[in-house]
Amino acid sequence: MKKVITMVGASIFENYGNAKKDATFQIDIESLKNKPEKSFKDHKIRISDIKEKVRDWMRYESPYNISAEIKSLLKLKEELKDSFRIYLLYSDTILSRLAAEIIKKFIEEKAKDFEAEDVRSEKIADLQVDDRRRFVDGMCNLVRKIYDIAQYNWKDIIINITGGFKATIPYLTILAQVNRCPLYYIFEETDSLIKIPYVPISIDWEIFEKNEKLFFELENEEIKELPSFPFEERNKIESLIEVADDLICLNPLGITLWNKFKERWFYFFATDEVWEEIKRQRHIMRILKEKFWNEQIRQSKTEEKNGHIQYDDGDNPFRIFYFEEQGKVYIYKTFENHDKAERFLKETDFSSIKKDYKQKASLRKVEKDIRRQR
Repeated sequence: MKKVITMVGASIFENYGNAKKDATFQIDIESLKNKPEKSFKDHKIRISDIKEKVRDWMRYESPYNISAEIKSLLKLKEELKDSFRIYLLYSDTILSRLAAEIIKKFIEEKAKDFEAEDVRSEKIADLQVDDRRRFVDGMCNLVRKIYDIAQYNWKDIIINITGGFKATIPYLTILAQVNRCPLYYIFEETDSLIKIPYVPISIDWEIFEKNEKLFFELENEEIKELPSFPFEERNKIESLIEVADDLICLNPLGITLWNKFKERWFYFFATDEVWEEIKRQRHIMRILKEKFWNEQIRQSKTEEKNGHIQYDDGDNPFRIFYFEEQGKVYIYKTFENHDKAERFLKETDFSSIKKDYKQKASLRKVEKDIRRQR
């Protein structure tokens, strides 16, 4: 089964308008154009009228003429002959959300035609084109969402760029090239489904290897001023960052490449003492590499006991004590002995540990065993 990531635009409303020449409909669409998604509920009557008209038209129209998203998905099904899990990613606008809702409902009703086992629609916060700074934030959110959907298994990912803002295409093209996943596009005026070929590209991954801590901080928007670097190295770093509001953060290209680089690693924070202990604990190190790095597994095996947050590996004595803040994982104690773990729980106050642990802990990493997750 393929995961098909499809950007959603407003072609469904353009196609209806061209077919029906409905002046009232055009006025409604213009009044909602570029309005933020957060005001969706403020326009219930107008949205309801648009939805009703479009759905009624869709009943008698060829699916290939309804929208760019539907046409391209049907063409992909014909081309790939595989079942789909479809992700409709819509921008932070009323019309994009409305289009996604209509398209999702249509695909679910015609699931056999699309061989769609699951259809999901999700908003990409800040993805709009009126404000440049918000667009950069939106593109960063889009890149993160695609990495979240992929879950390291890029061979089953397809990115469909037929719909949505054309300004996203350069970034999504780079993302697809870096991760070697197919990118498809269809011209609405024709039936030609175009697959953008993979072009071998060379990336200077050394810039990330040499500056892991910096990029980790950039990802979390903790940098206000770049350290000093040699001219050439600084130029490379500056091509991956965005400066705004006295903060420096990764731009969409930076997030794309940094996420690809760190796919291999699990980053966490620990003091020197805890890190040295972990390196001596064969089973704890194995758990970090095989399970703990995966947020879903980590959360499913986590419980709170006596104020501590404890990862319980199951029917064995292996325990990891940790906490998370602002997307960072702090490991403050590990055990391969059940009795010692229980004694620690009873005798140690978590609040006294956490108080200054963040200041003492340093960035650490272990190599993920991603094969275990597939």
